[in-house]
Amino acid sequence: MKRKIAALLLLIMVPALLAGCGKAPETTAAADIPTAAPETAAVQESAPVDAIPASQETAETVPGHDWAEPNAVDDSGSIPSDGNFQHFLQTYVDRWVESGEILDSAFVGMDGSSFGWVCFSGTPKVELGWKTTEYQGRECYCRGLFARCQDEDREGGDYVFGKSIAMEPVKQLESLLLTETGEMILLPKELPVLKSAELYIPQLGRSFVLTDPESLRGLEWAFSEPEFENFVRQEKPSMSGMKGQNGFLPLYLHYADGSSSLALAAGDGSDFCMVWKEGFSSYGPVSLFERFGVPLPSPGYTHHDDGSTTIEEVVEGMDSSLQLAFRHEVRNTFDAHGRLVRYEHTYHRDDNVFDTSEVRYYSYLPDGKPDHVDIHWEDAQSGSHDQRESFTYNERGMVTRFASNDLNDESRGMYYDYLYDEQNRLTAIIYHYRDGREGLPSGNSYFWYDDAGLRHAYGVDQEGNLIGGPEGDAGDRPMRRG
Repeated sequence: MKRKIAALLLLIMVPALLAGCGKAPETTAAADIPTAAPETAAVQESAPVDAIPASQETAETVPGHDWAEPNAVDDSGSIPSDGNFQHFLQTYVDRWVESGEILDSAFVGMDGSSFGWVCFSGTPKVELGWKTTEYQGRECYCRGLFARCQDEDREGGDYVFGKSIAMEPVKQLESLLLTETGEMILLPKELPVLKSAELYIPQLGRSFVLTDPESLRGLEWAFSEPEFENFVRQEKPSMSGMKGQNGFLPLYLHYADGSSSLALAAGDGSDFCMVWKEGFSSYGPVSLFERFGVPLPSPGYTHHDDGSTTIEEVVEGMDSSLQLAFRHEVRNTFDAHGRLVRYEHTYHRDDNVFDTSEVRYYSYLPDGKPDHVDIHWEDAQSGSHDQRESFTYNERGMVTRFASNDLNDESRGMYYDYLYDEQNRLTAIIYHYRDGREGLPSGNSYFWYDDAGLRHAYGVDQEGNLIGGPEGDAGDRPMRRG
């Protein structure tokens, strides 16, 4: 569990990386998740969660940008890979224009697939019929690409990509900065207030735009991920939800402060998006198509008469090394308030060696905050296992403790204490064993804030002293006095 939380912190601190063929950032495969559970779940009644995603009835659609290109040259194809994604982009550009110059690009990679856009200038070699746009005062092409590495082991092969779509350059949100010395500074994680959101649907050749305030607040709620405040909200679909797509939908987010960014939405309209340089992914009982009023079905969504919703996802494939078929089944159930109340996952491979199943039951406090999560795993190799994760809050409603205890072995468990300053800013995360003993300082996290409110992380030396503070050596664990 300590490793799980550490991974969570890494997700918060590290931005998405550019992905080359064979160099895409690895994501946790569903097969790695242990996993099935009690017959009934005790879900406490609670007040509705604020800003539940708006449904199709409340979503206002107005005309957006016209990115359709009826006379566009089909640029789908393949390009040999040398493991350098930037070289792939330049080769793509050079196919279509003379003296091609890449002005900007933004891509995120997952398991051998890369999603994003490249903006470039140059003289067309043929009549392309592509829309042009402007980037820093220069006319250019901006193409949205979805590229897969043909080699299943992602060690080489070609980049294979379908027909691209016209896009527009957008500002990227940054989740951290690097100082001259290489120190990471975390920027405020909250997205700015949305002014409008535009979803382009290539299948229909048109955009759907949200401007209704209630709908926009619902979209903000879906993208939000309060740090260390609500771990339940961080139960996201596996990356297979995006990797299995044959394309993606560009979702332009325009904010009240005049900035903008781009999210990649799943091509089937499921409520799963990635925002550039951020780990946000919307996830809830309303599909993205429903949010925007798109007249297309999104598979896997079932709305029940009692107001609850079930989302099912099935991923099938072939183990490349053993040539054995495998199957993942994931089912999420949300109550009428939009809260996740049950998560189920099963994995089966033809040899039955690694078969696993997992069920999670979520219970909430009257104010809608998560109270505890009961987890039951069944594993073909290690048998069954039960665990409870629980949350404690202070009078300000901020989580002060996250505990995870083995229900089959009282000697196994842990908890994290969360410390804050007078401005409710997180200053430390302290690891404890189940019996209260504190773990090594290297297993904890400590933070300080500069005058601009940006969060910096302390380091810990071999003696357990914090280093890297505003005055250099920060002394003997000063944040613990808070």
